[in-house]
Amino acid sequence: METPVRPAQVIPSPEPKRRTNKPMGSSSGSAFSLKSAIKDIKKDLVEEEVLRNDLPREKYELNDVQNFWNKFLERLKLEQNIPAYNALSTTTIYVEENNVITLEFISASSESEFETYKNRIINGLRNSIKNFYFTIEVKYSAQEAKSHILTSKQKFEALVLKNPVLLKLKEEFGLDLYE
Repeated sequence: METPVRPAQVIPSPEPKRRTNKPMGSSSGSAFSLKSAIKDIKKDLVEEEVLRNDLPREKYELNDVQNFWNKFLERLKLEQNIPAYNALSTTTIYVEENNVITLEFISASSESEFETYKNRIINGLRNSIKNFYFTIEVKYSAQEAKSHILTSKQKFEALVLKNPVLLKLKEEFGLDLYE
C-alpha cells in the first residue's frame, strides 16, 4: 500500500516589524482611568449612605465632641504619629444646628491629616456621641498660623519676660546676643 502524500503546508513568513511613533498602550480615545473609577465609587458610596431609623440618634454637645477629639489625639500620640497629632491639635471645633459639626483648620496640612483619618474619626465620633446623623464641615481659619520658629532676639525677649535680671546682665557686660 502506498502512503498517501500530504500536500505541503505553506508557512507564512513573519511580518516585518513596524515602528510606532507613540507608545502602543496609548490611544487617542478615552481610556479606563483608575482615578476616575475610584471617584465614581466614592461618589456612589456617599449617595448610598442609608439613614436608618434603628441607629442611635442621641443629643450631643460641644463638650462631648471635644472629649472624643482629645481622646483621638491622645491615641495618635500613643501611636507615635506626632506629625498628625501636631497638625490636628490646632483644630477648633464648633457644634452648630441641624447636627453639623464644623472643624476649623489653620493650614492645609491639618486638613490633609484630617482626610487621612476621616473614616476613623467619623466612626469613632458616631460611637462616642451615640449619634449617626451628623455631618462634618471643614473651614479654614482666618487667623494666621502661629510661628513656632523664633529668632535669637525673640528668644531673648521671651526669657527677659520670665527673668528681667537677664536684661540687666546683658547691659552690664555689654553683650550683643542678636548676631
